[in-house]
Amino acid sequence: MIEPDLARSIGERIAALLQSRPPGALTPALVVQPRARRALAALLKLRAPNMLVLSINELPAAQPIEVIAVIGDEAEQVAQAQQPQLPAPGQHANRQEHEALAA
Repeated sequence: MIEPDLARSIGERIAALLQSRPPGALTPALVVQPRARRALAALLKLRAPNMLVLSINELPAAQPIEVIAVIGDEAEQVAQAQQPQLPAPGQHANRQEHEALAA
């Protein structure tokens, strides 16, 4: 089961992503964890009936993948946006900062 607010958010983001694609562009596939595949496929049947929902386990190992978007919890996106950035080339971070960023 997917929490209703999260399901709504995912559906809205997928619909917006599909609307922003240029005319004639291929419909992207949603690649998800195996346990989420069935629930997300059912959710998107109404919002994006042509979108293929695949488990990551269904992808061939040698299949090239172009990531066009990452759909997730908005709280997760806010946390990622607040993470410190790596220094620009030529700038040096102290070892402790570098280890914290790499963790």
